[in-house]
Amino acid sequence: MRVNKTVVVVCLGIPLLIMWLITYLIICSDDTYWTDIDSIPLLIRSTEGAIYDYAVTSSKEALRLPLHEQVILSSSSPVVTATDEAHTTEKKALFLPQALQPVTYNYCCKMGSGNVQPTGIKCKDICFTQEACTNELYPFTSKQEKQFFYQSRKKWKLPKWRRPSIDECVRIMSETPPQPARWCQQQQHNKLQQDMNVTNIPMGCSMVMGMGGMSGPFDRTILFPEGKLAFCGIPKVGISAWLQFHRFTLGAKDYQSVPHNKDDLRNFRFDRLSDMNRRHILESDEWTKAVFLRNPAERFLSAYLDKVENSELSWLRAMPNMTFAEFVNFVDDHNVTCQEDRSQGPLTQVGMTWCMDPHWRPQTWSCGLWELLPHFDFVGSLDSADRATKALLKQVNLWDSYGKYYITSKYSAIGNKICKTPPPLPVITTEHQGFQQYDVPITNATGTTRLYGHRHKKNSSGKMKEYYTEELLKKVERLYADDYKLWNALSKSKVGWLSGKKIAAMLNPTCVVD
Repeated sequence: MRVNKTVVVVCLGIPLLIMWLITYLIICSDDTYWTDIDSIPLLIRSTEGAIYDYAVTSSKEALRLPLHEQVILSSSSPVVTATDEAHTTEKKALFLPQALQPVTYNYCCKMGSGNVQPTGIKCKDICFTQEACTNELYPFTSKQEKQFFYQSRKKWKLPKWRRPSIDECVRIMSETPPQPARWCQQQQHNKLQQDMNVTNIPMGCSMVMGMGGMSGPFDRTILFPEGKLAFCGIPKVGISAWLQFHRFTLGAKDYQSVPHNKDDLRNFRFDRLSDMNRRHILESDEWTKAVFLRNPAERFLSAYLDKVENSELSWLRAMPNMTFAEFVNFVDDHNVTCQEDRSQGPLTQVGMTWCMDPHWRPQTWSCGLWELLPHFDFVGSLDSADRATKALLKQVNLWDSYGKYYITSKYSAIGNKICKTPPPLPVITTEHQGFQQYDVPITNATGTTRLYGHRHKKNSSGKMKEYYTEELLKKVERLYADDYKLWNALSKSKVGWLSGKKIAAMLNPTCVVD
């Protein structure tokens, strides 16, 4: 008997069609099908619920997603499917922070002005970042965050607000000059739990005193709200790079520019917070307190090369040209106090007082290290900045979202490019990828090899023998005795970082560090 071919096709096709439909329904109802082995969605959903495919969404159509979900989309990207393992690596490379998104806005403006309205102040304007110009909330991610961090500077320009704050900072720093470090406040002879005492630790002074002499110990402490990281920045210990990285996390596309006067960064300076919020950060276990240290003699030489040598004006004060030996003696002047120094007119920064320039002020005077050391969760060495930085950013969950993507390019730092440097482009040869991840082996001041090769223009580590005699080195070691105690204890770490509690216990066995 002959069987009709049509009947055979129908009989076999219908069951197969039913099976396909059932399989399709099962797969589409299971979100895990649309994720790779690391649970990263293959189709990115925006916060409004729309679905965007890498293959059909151009870079100009990319949405402004939360920082941890931002991607860079390319019309030339291949279609990504659950079964195509070959594209897994390429797909993950598409996840980039906002600061590396394509530039579609070529203006500079006063932050939050609503239009292109430059301030006229060098290096203050935000460039290539439309959101900074049009979104009044920028650089904050919520109204609650803005309420915590933002403090208007308008009232500080009025004498009735500014003058009392100046007088209080001058009083504290004149009446309580820095004493030899004791490293902690709570000691074993007093077993009662003690609250942190910051009465004699001047805070908020840089708000009214500026960033030079008498700026106080917290003048360069910056806050990363997303990772709850309070980073104690110390001049001549890589602080400029950290300021640029901070702006990178904010989404500023001109993050390679000179960062110090940028308006968005100023909102996250510790000294600009209210007294209550400053104390909350210092005492809260939610915030990670971190600091990096540098070989004291190397740092001192770097300050001389950068701020004094061959310069008629040293930083912000008039100062005659000095040889390195004269500069050491200048700092070694014991016949002056901070108050006496102020009475002579413009600060001359002579001696070891709170009036001295932060670039050669002892590192132990920063952020209360001389008595708050156990409160620091992370103390890293600049000699191991590559490994230590990565470890710190992993600890506060900023490495995978920002740190590993950080990249710089060899733009010429001339003209206005130092103030409005665009983000790197794929065609530009980059210096490094990953924040502080330099791979050039160099030799530090102690003669040991380190992986981190910070390309500072002054190259102070390579000029130690040229400038230091045995006598000068001993004098610097005496002047910065507490810095050396801290540095030598940190240098015992095999990985390049220790907790403040561990170092405090090494330096002062009576400290309570539990």
